[in-house]
Amino acid sequence: MTTPETAPLGAGTDLPPCAGCGACCYNVVELQAGVDHIPEALTVEHDGIRCMDQAGDGACVALDPRTRLCTIYERRPQICRDFQRGGDLCRRFVGISRERGRLPHTTGRI
Repeated sequence: MTTPETAPLGAGTDLPPCAGCGACCYNVVELQAGVDHIPEALTVEHDGIRCMDQAGDGACVALDPRTRLCTIYERRPQICRDFQRGGDLCRRFVGISRERGRLPHTTGRI
């Protein structure tokens, strides 16, 4: 059964499949103390707030640049777990990623 997360482009959705997209991975992710258990090597502190570190291109360091999949998916931050595919933020991030050439353009709306 096809779900919104696995639906290919053109299958009744204007969004790419979640797996392999990575559009939402270009934002600062604040980590929640006592909730998120992320290896220190993947984190950075901004003004006293622990966050996921970002690569030189702005992507989360846990995003594999080749596959565009999360390398810590099973223990990803809670905010990533709660992110709603197809919601306003998702659509905005997909649009920005397409504009910046990180995702292919489609004939569908964003």
